[in-house]
Amino acid sequence: MLITFNQTPQPQAKQPPIAPTATPNLLLAVIDIHGLTRGQENDPVADLKKIWPQAEIHTFEENEKLVSWIKTNQTPKAILLIHDLNNGEIHLHLGQRTQTFDAAANPETAIGKARQQIQVWLGY
Repeated sequence: MLITFNQTPQPQAKQPPIAPTATPNLLLAVIDIHGLTRGQENDPVADLKKIWPQAEIHTFEENEKLVSWIKTNQTPKAILLIHDLNNGEIHLHLGQRTQTFDAAANPETAIGKARQQIQVWLGY
């Protein structure tokens, strides 16, 4: 006797938002292993400061130091936003959640998308 079952793909369950907090812990970083030598017209730190003027922005020229910073600061309540200039990406981390945005063509648009994702994750 042969019994078969139709296997229909199950939609992936959406992760519930983390409870909104008055002031989420947002940590910003920029990694550029070639050094932050671009002209004033292309200043990634200034792009982040436009959106989050009060935030401290950490800059790294070595991957090892960035990885150490991530390990030290990655907690369930910390949002890490990393602008990776070498690969043209914005990396977003919140606990076990991660998302990457293409920032090669338009970093400001990618930062805006990351900001929207933060709001989704926090339930705003």
